[in-house]
Amino acid sequence: MSTFWDEYGLLHVQPNEPSENGILFASEYWALERVHNHPIFEGDKALRSTVVNENTFQANPPEQGGHFSHDNMTGYKCLHYNIYGTDGLTPILKWNDRFWLHPRDILFYLALRMEGLFGFVFVLLLLPFLLVSLMRRREITSGKCLWFLRLTTLSMSQCPWLSSVATVYILLSNLILSVAHGNEPWQDIFRIYFKNPNHPIHEQIEELYD
Repeated sequence: MSTFWDEYGLLHVQPNEPSENGILFASEYWALERVHNHPIFEGDKALRSTVVNENTFQANPPEQGGHFSHDNMTGYKCLHYNIYGTDGLTPILKWNDRFWLHPRDILFYLALRMEGLFGFVFVLLLLPFLLVSLMRRREITSGKCLWFLRLTTLSMSQCPWLSSVATVYILLSNLILSVAHGNEPWQDIFRIYFKNPNHPIHEQIEELYD
């Protein structure tokens, strides 16, 4: 691996330093590509490298034996949704022989799965979780990055129930985050999280404010 990307189509924090969250970071990158109306060329490669079978997923690179967390599942579902318009019927409560009972994630997964009016209700129920994350201290950014991915994915949904409420949430997020992060809050957040100035996500985020 000579860049931030590896041979599995996954993105990492530093070049030549694989991390277990490669699918999550790749999903954030490809979501931004879709925001900018660019084609998602390599996203399906990242999906294929992560799935072992319908209930087993591997953090990559696989030889690292990394932990496939609920954050990685969020990344996987968002990437699949942004490419194919569905969550791929991936697990909601249990994978890799373990239950993942995070209310925030369960609500988000159900919104992607069900869409329509029921999905709209699940997104409404996410609001308290969103507000808690937005109001954390400036230096706490990982949860905010995840919310950017969730809301961006929902806002680009073909389901108007999801896209309409997500658009409102994004406007609300920008307003709240501007207190701690300035007029370009997402750029500040991703600069804090991805400290390497050459990380490919930075160029994508900067394009939001051009």
